Amino acid sequence: MFSMRKGLLVVVIANSGNFAGYLFQLLAAHKMSPPDYGIFNALNSLIVLLSSPLPVLNLFVAKLIIKALEIDGAVKFLWKTLLKYSGVLSLTALCIGSLFIPLIVGYFHLSRKFYAFLAVLQISLVFILPSLSGTLQGLGYYVALATLMALFHWGRLATGAGFSVHGLTITEALLSGIVGAVAAIIWGLFISSKALPPAKNVSFRFFDLVKKESFGSLPFLALNYFIVSLFLNIDLMLVRHYLPPEEVGFYAAAAILGRISFYLVGILGAVVFAETVRHQGARSTLKLILLACIVSFGYSIVCGIWPEGIIKLLLGAKYVHSAPILRILALGMSFLSLASLFFARLLGEERYGFLWGALFCILLTTGAVVFKWHRSGTEIAFWVLIGTFFSFLWVVWFWLRGGAKCFLS
Repeated sequence: MFSMRKGLLVVVIANSGNFAGYLFQLLAAHKMSPPDYGIFNALNSLIVLLSSPLPVLNLFVAKLIIKALEIDGAVKFLWKTLLKYSGVLSLTALCIGSLFIPLIVGYFHLSRKFYAFLAVLQISLVFILPSLSGTLQGLGYYVALATLMALFHWGRLATGAGFSVHGLTITEALLSGIVGAVAAIIWGLFISSKALPPAKNVSFRFFDLVKKESFGSLPFLALNYFIVSLFLNIDLMLVRHYLPPEEVGFYAAAAILGRISFYLVGILGAVVFAETVRHQGARSTLKLILLACIVSFGYSIVCGIWPEGIIKLLLGAKYVHSAPILRILALGMSFLSLASLFFARLLGEERYGFLWGALFCILLTTGAVVFKWHRSGTEIAFWVLIGTFFSFLWVVWFWLRGGAKCFLS
């Protein structure tokens, strides 16, 4: 039985990983120069963006494991099959990613191809994780699952702290992420192999099960994760392409602090989704949105009033020029946090038409930056604010209209 105490432990462990992730960013900001910090975060944003399908793959694997539990002795066979194909997927990602290394080097104006290779290597490694985390979720090993999720960040932080004794280079920061991914994979392999029930000789059609579970809500969930990930990461990639190195570092500092507005209430999206699936009314959603407003906009107001103080406190005085950008991005991320709660509500109601409007907003934002408005970090941040604000207005209108028939809804 899943007790309240165990649930609290899962939340604490999983969020400790988020805490470790921010500690690593603060460590990198203090140890790196602004130009190097900007390069690292541009590549890190690329990694995060290309890893956006992972939560959906995790859910997909969990559903496969739950289905396999209905067949006596089939889970271990499925686990081995999933590992085999995730290894193939990882190797394929590494090969394809290697072909794009010259493009990555050119777009981000990198001085070394090795930076791009390390980013591609980390992306390929994380594609192994859903076969492990999804297995643990499907088997109900939630504490082990939370530990796996946190271990990547703690492994990266510990490795980065070791490197930082003599400073922290871009190579070392990227290597720290690779060590964190390997640590999570090793833990996942160990604990999932111990948790599996004994194998038996069974007749089990793997691809029939995959085909059956591939349709339905999963493609829409994947699109939702991708849209949110674009809002959270695309600006750092664009900034690295268009702006001078030092200004990129200032923008990266503001982006890391501004995204706190989003992550402070990010967990509420999972609550809204679950409550909606349980057929709870709109009143519970509105209560959570009110809480998100207080927390997220409270933080963005503090950033608007006292940006220099927050920057000096967390990142150091060398990033104080980030203040105007932080004001804009913190507000934009607050609108995104509220929009994501409505996204979760509509996904729970299986109303997917809002996704096309949200996708239009992020494409419009990106297009505006690419084709004209990229002369400064403040200008790019302003377009991020416009995109998140109109996404919020769109999804609220769509929800209040009861899922108006538009596009593909």
